[in-house]
Amino acid sequence: MTTTSEAVPSSWLDNAGGSAGLAGQYFSNKTLTGSPVLTRTDTAVDFNWDNSGPGGSVPVDNFSARWTGI
Repeated sequence: MTTTSEAVPSSWLDNAGGSAGLAGQYFSNKTLTGSPVLTRTDTAVDFNWDNSGPGGSVPVDNFSARWTGI
């Protein structure tokens, strides 16, 4: 089975407040547990971090992220 991935178009992320994006919560573990170490609005979910992570206190490896509508 072959799957392809595509970025979520930013036009799909418009919210009632007039801004665009998803609330991103980043955790310093792979299980989405505890408090997020970074919270931000991401205008797209299409990342290529290579040898770096999302930023802040998020480790380069073994982190998890959850996006929700805002």
